[in-house]
Amino acid sequence: MGELTSALRRVELDLDDAPQWLAEHGFTDGLPVIAPEPRLVDAALASCGRDPAEVLGVIPPQFATVTVEKVAVCAVMAGCPPKAMRVVLACIEALLAPPFRVASVQATTSPATPFFVVSGPACDAAGMASGTGSLGPGAGTNVAIGRVARLVMSTIGGGRVGDGDPSSLGMPAKLSACCAERIDASPWPSLATRRGFSIGQTAVSVFPITGMWQISEPSTAVGDVVHQILHGMVSPGQCSQPRLPQSGEQLLVLTPPIAHILATRFPDIADFERALFETVRIPMAWIPPYKREATRARLDELSIDWHDDLVPIAERPDAYVVVVTGGDAGVQSMGMSTLTLSRSASALVDA
Repeated sequence: MGELTSALRRVELDLDDAPQWLAEHGFTDGLPVIAPEPRLVDAALASCGRDPAEVLGVIPPQFATVTVEKVAVCAVMAGCPPKAMRVVLACIEALLAPPFRVASVQATTSPATPFFVVSGPACDAAGMASGTGSLGPGAGTNVAIGRVARLVMSTIGGGRVGDGDPSSLGMPAKLSACCAERIDASPWPSLATRRGFSIGQTAVSVFPITGMWQISEPSTAVGDVVHQILHGMVSPGQCSQPRLPQSGEQLLVLTPPIAHILATRFPDIADFERALFETVRIPMAWIPPYKREATRARLDELSIDWHDDLVPIAERPDAYVVVVTGGDAGVQSMGMSTLTLSRSASALVDA
């Protein structure tokens, strides 16, 4: 027999029976988890140096209190190494920040899920990967960190499939979506510094992604790469609002080789964001007829010049967020759409 600490209470049972008990009581994400024995939870807490009773916020739909100790329990269940706990806590703080509106992410029928980008020197100390396969599956700590957030949302917040989580289809990224930014290979300032954090600090930014798609270009000619990346972000299928432009963000994840080619044309990332805003547009004819009048009104309200009858997908240039991660081989990048009711949020990782 052994004592088991769940995210909500303590029970005593044979550890061999723990996986089945946790699954039967809704304390999993559908996959096997590690039994959160007190010694493992204590090790996670010791690594972060924070008060176990510290309240990080409340999480819907149950509006349960989220404490450092409860997050540590979820971290153990997710297989997250103790050395990553400081990053994990920053992820949860970003998740619970008001702009992110986690209630909207929990309660939607879309496949919305948090996608975490960790940027700064603490990534190495946490054992995170920023090179080849940084989105998984080989990047174990990255996957585990993202999985902690899902367990917090489901076991503490009550966002369980078919109950607090009504997502019609779901998607694999709802299990985990997390990467480390590859700052050493980026031609632009890191996402953390672009969001106001100091060089040398580590920050987490979380995005409410609803879908992702590959953008690939085998040519290394600057013009070809620029054309493909800019036009590859056109994804009208995710434009679900009653009108355009979308009020949410558009995330572009670039591999280092592609980022460096783009930087020869756009050494200032703000110019690249402007190019995305001007290029990522769709013909008014592609918009369902019932949305067109409201779209015209919104374009007038925003004073957007929709030249050549082309409507922008985003409201402004800084709605495009660019992140560099991944390996040096290959020419793949990735576009990600986000939930329009939510906004990205950032949090500092404790030193």
